[in-house]
Amino acid sequence: MAIEWFVLSLTDGVLQRTHPPRRAANLPWNECDIENLIALNPRFLDVQDHLPLRLCGISSTYKSPDQIYVDELGRIVVVEVKSGTAGLKAVAQAFAYAEHWRILPPSEVTEAAPLLWDDREACNESKGGHLKELTRLVVRKFDPKRCRGSANDMRSFARRFWGDCHLPLVGAPARGIVIAKDFDDESRNFAQLLTERRVGIELLSVDMVTSGERVYVKRNWAHRDPNVEPTWRQLRRAWRQRKIRQGFVLNGWADGNSWDSFTISAEKADEARIWLWASDSEAEIQTTVPDGWYSETNPNRRTLLREKFLDALPDGFDRSERYLTWDYKLPAQQRQVDRCILAVADAVKSVLVPNAPSL
Repeated sequence: MAIEWFVLSLTDGVLQRTHPPRRAANLPWNECDIENLIALNPRFLDVQDHLPLRLCGISSTYKSPDQIYVDELGRIVVVEVKSGTAGLKAVAQAFAYAEHWRILPPSEVTEAAPLLWDDREACNESKGGHLKELTRLVVRKFDPKRCRGSANDMRSFARRFWGDCHLPLVGAPARGIVIAKDFDDESRNFAQLLTERRVGIELLSVDMVTSGERVYVKRNWAHRDPNVEPTWRQLRRAWRQRKIRQGFVLNGWADGNSWDSFTISAEKADEARIWLWASDSEAEIQTTVPDGWYSETNPNRRTLLREKFLDALPDGFDRSERYLTWDYKLPAQQRQVDRCILAVADAVKSVLVPNAPSL
């Protein structure tokens, strides 16, 4: 994947895209420096709209990743930072953390992962020099006085989005991120095997250089599935629509049709589904009349039901196909994606649900 460079502002800790000069010198860093960097720049890991539950590693008898985040659906993101070259053990560690934390009840997650609020919790073991300033900026950013009124636990976070104290997809497959200066071949191969088995694991190579008073940060995704996170973002967007939440349930990964897509099912007819899939540049929406509906008991009724369903769907699909599909370009057609999902959902609820075979 492409290498990206950012310049780090030592005034507010914010990163901005730019390339370093050719003669920049290597800057030593440790795990604490990276933890502080991400706490100040959650967009660096695409967790800027997540609730941070822990922002620095602590010594503990239980499985304790360096950072923990959760999104509004309840999906946990765990981050493990290594200062050198990471091996198989680091990837296995992140995988174990992700599995452990995703199945904890929200009350236990909140209790076991205290949010960084003051300098007693701050990561203050920086390498020093320019990077020592990051600790002060993190403490300032998460000062309780500045964060007053913000959601600081999973229940208050859920109330802000959904009006109650429950996140809708707690226990969903977690996202694990390992950050290191580099990764050996064994760790890369293991991450690839996990991804092929639907485990959300990412390897991020990070380094720093300095030139004069300026610090530059390199980001290079050593391993990252191109579809998982974009697809998850589409699912999150869809679930924020009241019309989707009222009448559908979340399924998580699809049931074999396409492993890198997610589905939602009609609440009163769980075989009636909508598949979602996306990359950074494309999005796809699919639905179908469930295979078993009247295909043997009443084929004529199935034919009529399919025709009625097709007529209720939005334009833009091939009526001859078994799976009815809509394709869009992202980000230019994101609004069309949103409208299409709502229109397909209306068709599912108005046509398929009332005609579902009785048990």
